[in-house]
Amino acid sequence: SDNLRGAELTEMAAARGLHVMVEKPMAATYADAARMRGAAAAAGVHLMVNWPIMWWPTVQHALNLIAEGRIGQVWQVNYRAAHIGPRELGCSPFFCEWLYDPRRNGAGALMDYCCYGAALTCALLGLPSRVTAMTGRLWKPDLPAEDNAVIIMQHARAISTSTASWTQVGDMTSYEPMIYGSEGTIHIRDHGKELWLADHKHRNGVRLDVPEPPVGMRNSAEYFLGHIRSGKPITGLCSAEVGMMAQEVLEAGIISAAEGRTVSLPLPMNLLI
Repeated sequence: SDNLRGAELTEMAAARGLHVMVEKPMAATYADAARMRGAAAAAGVHLMVNWPIMWWPTVQHALNLIAEGRIGQVWQVNYRAAHIGPRELGCSPFFCEWLYDPRRNGAGALMDYCCYGAALTCALLGLPSRVTAMTGRLWKPDLPAEDNAVIIMQHARAISTSTASWTQVGDMTSYEPMIYGSEGTIHIRDHGKELWLADHKHRNGVRLDVPEPPVGMRNSAEYFLGHIRSGKPITGLCSAEVGMMAQEVLEAGIISAAEGRTVSLPLPMNLLI
């Protein structure tokens, strides 16, 4: 379904005692994301937000290294998601119809692709205190939504960015998370195939061997079903908590771009109504 109907479908499923996995982003709006989390909590069912990059072995290993303190305290997350455009890539007419609709999608490229950097940042650093965003319909004037967007997220001791584009020719610089810490830097390259680590001894970085994900972490369905069977809560990047924070950042980004100002978080409670 489109992002707009996700809240309704989640409420319908939760009312029947069904666990829910929703494709990224969590919803079209922050209020709808709150409805989803509330419905799942009230029904006692799992709610998982699927971020496809989570199933890259390089991303899983990077998150483990960061949790172990390998790069010290994280002070910046940069992620750029970009391609030539959904229609140009050959996405289905059904998908393009709602993806280009700011009401059904929640925005344009900002919602579709800035969501990744927002979620990764929130998973590592929590909710930022300030969000500034810029959007533009730079090269596709026929679209009803923006084709490019940049979100800047500010924490007490961190400044991160999430960039989205539906107009980029070629794949260079896309889908390469960069995470900077007080003791090192992690760079995931070549569409998730390579993991590089720089530290005080290896300033130009070294390529690390990446282990295969363990059983239960190899893909979204396996992870989802494993948590249903075990009853263990879904945590980390795919949790509803991170999904909510990412949605709040996206909402703040939409407000910031529209009004030309920096937006403070958390957002007012009336946006949940």
